[in-house]
Amino acid sequence: MSKKRKGKWLPFDALEGFKDKIHEINERSERVKKPVLDEQQLELINENVRIALEEKMEIEIVYFENGHFKNFKGVITKFDALRQTISLGTKKISAEDILEIHKF
Repeated sequence: MSKKRKGKWLPFDALEGFKDKIHEINERSERVKKPVLDEQQLELINENVRIALEEKMEIEIVYFENGHFKNFKGVITKFDALRQTISLGTKKISAEDILEIHKF
């Protein structure tokens, strides 16, 4: 078989942008609503943040972003009370998006 005919049967994206659109639709369909935390859960998060700051310990934060639950591990480098954000290295997470904090 000539080289011209071999290339003819290689897979390709027949409809340009189709894969991206399918990915976008799947992304939107998998989104969930942000859970509402009760007072006890909020107090536990505050306590874990305080301990992690004092002891400079590694934590894992479970937070909510764009309809999805995400995890991030690290040591709290900064807590901005004015902007209500927690920084773990270069990653900034809004305090209102935090759902859980696990200490290690």
